[in-house]
Amino acid sequence: MKKFFVIKFNKYEKYLSPLALFSGFVVDNLTLRRIDLLIENLLIIVYLMIALLSIFVLNFSHAGYFKHRFLRKTDLVFTSLLQFSFGGLFSVFFVFYFRSASFITSWLSILFLASLLIGNEIFREKYRKLSFQLSIFFIALFSYSVILIPLIVRKINNYTFVLSGIFSLVIILIVIYLLNKFFPKRFYLNKKPVLISISSVYIIFNLLYFLNIIPPIPLSLKESELVHDLKRVNGLYEVEYEKSSFFQAGETSNTFSWQEGDIIYFYNSIFAPTNINIEIYHKWYFYDEEIKKWQLKSNLSYSLTGGRDSGYRGYSYKQSLGPGRWKIETTNKKGQVLGVKKFKIEEYLEPIELERDVW
Repeated sequence: MKKFFVIKFNKYEKYLSPLALFSGFVVDNLTLRRIDLLIENLLIIVYLMIALLSIFVLNFSHAGYFKHRFLRKTDLVFTSLLQFSFGGLFSVFFVFYFRSASFITSWLSILFLASLLIGNEIFREKYRKLSFQLSIFFIALFSYSVILIPLIVRKINNYTFVLSGIFSLVIILIVIYLLNKFFPKRFYLNKKPVLISISSVYIIFNLLYFLNIIPPIPLSLKESELVHDLKRVNGLYEVEYEKSSFFQAGETSNTFSWQEGDIIYFYNSIFAPTNINIEIYHKWYFYDEEIKKWQLKSNLSYSLTGGRDSGYRGYSYKQSLGPGRWKIETTNKKGQVLGVKKFKIEEYLEPIELERDVW
């Protein structure tokens, strides 16, 4: 009977592993709520500790410290644990980074995280290499530091990113020092690829950040809408917007009906961690058909205060518009894009039907 189950497991293992990966991602997406909650951060820290423990145990084993036959079999267990922890980490990061990003501008960093998540199942054999272990651990550590440091200092800016990088480097250098102390021969053989991989990861992260490719995590855009009228009454927003088609139920239309003198309001809700204050910008662009380029027409801003589950609500408005293609980018001060709203303005001749609601 035991042999039967082993054969069956080996037969279906290639299907079970991707299924487990997909299921874990779905569960994370449904259960992870706010990046500033203690339970979410503890989950990430536990994953990092499991990964670090697995790296040390595997290197003890590969260095020949485990003489007993039973102990030598720990390779399989801790390779699986290392793979499990990295899979969990990149699943969590993918969920939070995806929520924080506009795919139009941050697609490269999102695809990078997705490739790490999928590659975690493909490159199982590479987990035996020390340089690979440390490279993936450093990517996970840096990805978390970018989230953790702003939560600690209650600010999101270039200085917090630089501090995140320094924090990550200090931790990984401590790990490298300990590995060199315990396994000097093994580390000497891997010294060059380890240093090259760690340096490469650090440089790539900084390039992605300063080119505004990394999403503005831990900020997260919850909602964006265009409306014809907006009034704040008793902490709520009374709005009027165009009636949506059947296929746009629950959303405002991407075609905006307009007449000379009309005001267009752009409303959105953005999540930020508690006690974080930041400037949010609405950049209004018009597409010039003659030169085939987007032209910046207005750059409007408002202050955001974090801590609200459904996000801090704010808006901007513009009156000097005209028919044609428009878009509004929601960004932070640095220019990292949280979201893009594209729409077309069409002049109307007859009255349009508007819906009223309270948000």
